[in-house]
Amino acid sequence: MTRLLIVHHTASPGTHELFEAVRAGAATDEIEGVWELGAIVAAEIMP
Repeated sequence: MTRLLIVHHTASPGTHELFEAVRAGAATDEIEGVWELGAIVAAEIMP
């Protein structure tokens, strides 16, 4: 089984656009067997 792992940090609108483009490309009907497992992880870094 082929796997695709997309790890992202969308700190700016530009990187969020890139993430959305990669996700849309991976979900195209031309590629079979791709499913998405989403997780939102938020962390606050304390000084």
